[in-house]
Amino acid sequence: MVSESIRQSKTISEVFVKRVAESADAVAYETEHGGAWTPTTWREYGDQVKFAALGLLSIGVQRRERIAIWGATTPECTVLDLAAMALGGCTAGIYQTNTPEQAAYIINDSASVLIAVDHPGRLESSRAILHTTPSVRHLLAWGPAASHSGDDAITFEGLLSRGRAYAGDHPTAFEDSVAAITPDTTAVLVYTSGTTGPPKGARLSHKNCLFCCHGCHERLGLTGDSSNV
Repeated sequence: MVSESIRQSKTISEVFVKRVAESADAVAYETEHGGAWTPTTWREYGDQVKFAALGLLSIGVQRRERIAIWGATTPECTVLDLAAMALGGCTAGIYQTNTPEQAAYIINDSASVLIAVDHPGRLESSRAILHTTPSVRHLLAWGPAASHSGDDAITFEGLLSRGRAYAGDHPTAFEDSVAAITPDTTAVLVYTSGTTGPPKGARLSHKNCLFCCHGCHERLGLTGDSSNV
């Protein structure tokens, strides 16, 4: 069930914050490990996004800046996506199969200030292209890459810890940032595959994304009890 309050929301971030408040104890998503599924509630999901966003602020990522995500679609990937949106910024996704040179092109074209990766090989590739990607100030590692973070990359869990600490000193920072987003703010940069030339980035606004969300909801008949894999 989608409440009227959520229907009236103007940005993806506003929808997310309201959903967390309305469905705090309901399951937001589940992850599978060794055949067992572990649930995460909307309250926990909301905290992950909030503290990831504040963690980004704590390491110097500014509002409206962009981050590049080079890895598989995982909960961490989605949390980072929503965290960047909550800061009025956006993410640029990089295909897992892209070469370091192709990744560097997207990073430079999007002026990303952080590269987030999930695999040790992609972390090493990110380190190798730093001299050709001058906008990058930070590396972030999650999943298998986290154990190879070293001194030059922050882990996903480390980002959340920084965010919790930042929240103590800036109790309204997350809410203030979400409130400052407009429907025309860019929510995500989507790049073409680049098979016929250099990849081209398309800017999708919060308004664009919400239009698609409303369409999916109406056509697919999704409800609060729906479960999708």
